[in-house]
Amino acid sequence: MAATKMQTPLSVLRAPALLGRSVHTSVFHATRPSPALSSALVLSRHASSAASTSTTPTQSQTPQLTWDEFLKLRRTRRFINLGSSALSGAASIGVAVPAFAEFEIENIGAQMTGLDPMFIIGGSLMGVGAVGWLLGPFLGTTFFNIWKGSVRKEFARVGYDSLCSQLGTYLLTACQLQKDKDFYSHIKRFRADPASSSVNNPVPDYYGEKINSVADYRRWLKDQRAFTRKKNKNLL
Repeated sequence: MAATKMQTPLSVLRAPALLGRSVHTSVFHATRPSPALSSALVLSRHASSAASTSTTPTQSQTPQLTWDEFLKLRRTRRFINLGSSALSGAASIGVAVPAFAEFEIENIGAQMTGLDPMFIIGGSLMGVGAVGWLLGPFLGTTFFNIWKGSVRKEFARVGYDSLCSQLGTYLLTACQLQKDKDFYSHIKRFRADPASSSVNNPVPDYYGEKINSVADYRRWLKDQRAFTRKKNKNLL
């Protein structure tokens, strides 16, 4: 009888521990993910990793501005600058002629210098035309930058890098200036020494203005080497 009385408190004391263990076990089994959910998570991880690896080569394959495309753009810009110089020079003369006629510049100049009025008006028109001609490259380059900055899809097709194609006009000027700097450094490095040149025997294409492609650049290098060999032969 006493033994049964002593067993009752022990069973009562063990009951909360057993109850807690069963509660933890049930909670663990309830929060454990199902096999279908775990397989779905694994598949999603593989898909995300595959997407990240597939986007990396696409970003690394961004086209760059090649030398051929740069030289083509340089030629286009030179033609635009020439046309702009001609138009600005003609426009300056067209604006100056009525102004000279209204203010009688030729008579004032003749009184001040004692020269013939025709020389005065002719020299004045030539000076105004020269100023307009010199303003042409600035206007032409500005137009060229705006024109290429507005066609961003053409940037990607022509081969500008992603930064130039995104920022457009202002960075186009920076990219071209860097390419111009690299180009003229090549020209300065490989052109012949002009010390032995003369009016009858000048250095061929001293500034590289006739270079419109990589093939033209290689031909220019051959001409420079030929000029140097001819100079050394004459010295011997």
